[in-house]
Amino acid sequence: MGSIVLKTHWERVVLSTVREYFRFEEQLAASAKDADAQHVYETGYETLRTAMCASILLHHFTDVAVERGAMTSMGIANLGQARKLLADSTKTADGSARPNDSKILGEVADAVKHAELTAKHIVHVEKRGRVLAISECVEIENTELNIDFGVKVIVPTQGVARSLRSIIENVVRGWTSILDLQPL
Repeated sequence: MGSIVLKTHWERVVLSTVREYFRFEEQLAASAKDADAQHVYETGYETLRTAMCASILLHHFTDVAVERGAMTSMGIANLGQARKLLADSTKTADGSARPNDSKILGEVADAVKHAELTAKHIVHVEKRGRVLAISECVEIENTELNIDFGVKVIVPTQGVARSLRSIIENVVRGWTSILDLQPL
């Protein structure tokens, strides 16, 4: 992937995968309303698959941006500095700071890749058990209900369930503000 221009990597690899996840989540909500059990089953797995892929690719984009030197003009030369900048830049649609969202996304990506999370830096998601779930009957912070599809992928964090879509949207906003990349 090192030969793909960063902007192209963002648009054709990261954003296209995020958009695919969003489309499947919308289809899942529609199929749940139609009460077509087989379609819900099939769409549910596609939604989870694309949610996992989107989480990994968006989280990994930090590594790609650092490796390509995309932030050296800002004095960002390593992964730790890049993660701090992303955390500081991650916001909701109304501009509220969400500094933990990039960390939560990283924990979700790690959980997707590993059977058990043992690292001490994992503080938001369960180290064992489900990190992603499909649910329609959970309380989600009202600031994240920008679009309510009913059925959605959630991240059961310590304290409250979070919409994965909202976390991803917030992290994407962070990257678009840092590197002037295409928004969703």
